[in-house]
Amino acid sequence: MAPIRLALRAAPGLALRALAARMRGQRVRARRLLGEAAARHPEYYPWWAATHGPATIAAWCAAHPPEEGSPPRVAVIVLPGAAADQAATRSSVAAVLPDASLAEPGQTLGTTLPAIAADWLVVLRAGDRLIPGLAQVLAGLPRSLPADLIYWDHAVEAPGAPADPVIKPDWDPLLASACELLGGAAALRPDAARAELDRQPALAAEPVTALACGRLQAALAASSPPCHVPLILTRMASAAAWCLPGKRGSPAPEPTAAEVWPGVSIIVPTRDQAGLLAQCVAGLDGLAYPGPVELMVIDNGSSEPETHALFDRLAQRPRTRILSAPGSFNFAALMNRAADDAREPFLCLLNNDVVPLDGGWLAAMMRHAREPGVGAVGARLLYPDRTVQHVGVAVGIGGAAGHVAKGARPGAGPFALWHGATRRVSAVTAACLLVEGARYRAVGGMDAAAFAVDFNDVDLCLRLDRAGWQNRVVVEATLVHYESRSRGHRRTGPALARFEAELAELRQRWETATALDPWHSPLFSRESEQCLLRC
Repeated sequence: MAPIRLALRAAPGLALRALAARMRGQRVRARRLLGEAAARHPEYYPWWAATHGPATIAAWCAAHPPEEGSPPRVAVIVLPGAAADQAATRSSVAAVLPDASLAEPGQTLGTTLPAIAADWLVVLRAGDRLIPGLAQVLAGLPRSLPADLIYWDHAVEAPGAPADPVIKPDWDPLLASACELLGGAAALRPDAARAELDRQPALAAEPVTALACGRLQAALAASSPPCHVPLILTRMASAAAWCLPGKRGSPAPEPTAAEVWPGVSIIVPTRDQAGLLAQCVAGLDGLAYPGPVELMVIDNGSSEPETHALFDRLAQRPRTRILSAPGSFNFAALMNRAADDAREPFLCLLNNDVVPLDGGWLAAMMRHAREPGVGAVGARLLYPDRTVQHVGVAVGIGGAAGHVAKGARPGAGPFALWHGATRRVSAVTAACLLVEGARYRAVGGMDAAAFAVDFNDVDLCLRLDRAGWQNRVVVEATLVHYESRSRGHRRTGPALARFEAELAELRQRWETATALDPWHSPLFSRESEQCLLRC
């Protein structure tokens, strides 16, 4: 009954919709709506941690039984702090890691690490506490694990503030450059740390502080990708305790003034809806992109006089072309046709119902798309009410694929890293997508036969990823998306049959019903596009 009570207090309207859905027999919808309503209450996470947290840890440990032999040796350093905080942290270590050795920090990192004989070293700030189960998790890690650093999720339980979980994806250097993913929710191999200090004498000479330990972790992460354990295993006393200076949201290198920015063909498909197209083009008029840009409007059988009058006006503009592509709507085929006709090396797919908020969005995306190992780059798209419509697509949501953090206020709340930071994702929406044309063609473009309307962007991104080009969402590029205003949402008759066939193909081709997206989290519900803890 706790979720219902919390839901009714936090969002009564949404809770009543959930109860009505339950009465209609819509159990999945009811559970999702109820969870979304209850999650708005400040007491939701403490309730979840008490009722579901232990079960998630137990399930992980059952799936990762310890190997034969002695359990790993663990050492813990508790950094200096107030006496009461020190006592609380040491007490939690004794309860959770009873066989661990407590190592006293020396004057410097270089004098502290040689004295530690252990397989794993955990560094905690005074006031932070461990959650039961960490010993079993460490024992369940394979001895052959190649990582020198492991990290897990944590909760922030600052005095006088609601307890908030910090849920993380698998290791993403891009996200780690903007958000602190390690800190006191990590364990490192002391032998690897000693070798790193030998390579960095200046770091070895630093005092044993949270800042210095964070730098050591970052150095280890740069040489060997850390392993992520998707469990909440630390309670931190402060949200900013482990934040390193210099964190930024877009680590992609800025081209210098002397560099030539690549040319871009912006491809906008349309069928009538002259007002939408005019609004989109007006937004593009404010584009502040240093390189050459051409606008390609793909006319998919427009018939209204005002639309053709607009085409006539647009055709008089420099570097603007109107391409005629009549016939039934096949978004993938339209994009492939335009890609073949594009005159610039980069392709920007843009819906006619997307409007930029500023002129810097394309340059922000290009800073990433021009990197050799990057495939598709997407923008953060907002609804007109400025809540999140798209900030990356995760495989597995709804048994298929869904937009992460849909409906959230960008950059706010406990899951801000999911919608407030530039990061790697499995896929991005083609409503605003930038990709090098050569990479687009190297994977065969969009699959016009299997995904004429839906999931063509997801399939394209997954094929780019499989070919070795990672996909990213860039929050510095934020636009407004009047989603599906040009085509609508409702599916009936042949449109419904077509959607169901495309959905079935996506599930069969990419096994989305069981897939675990490394750039999402198994702690999140697969039934909701919101960041909702799984119950």
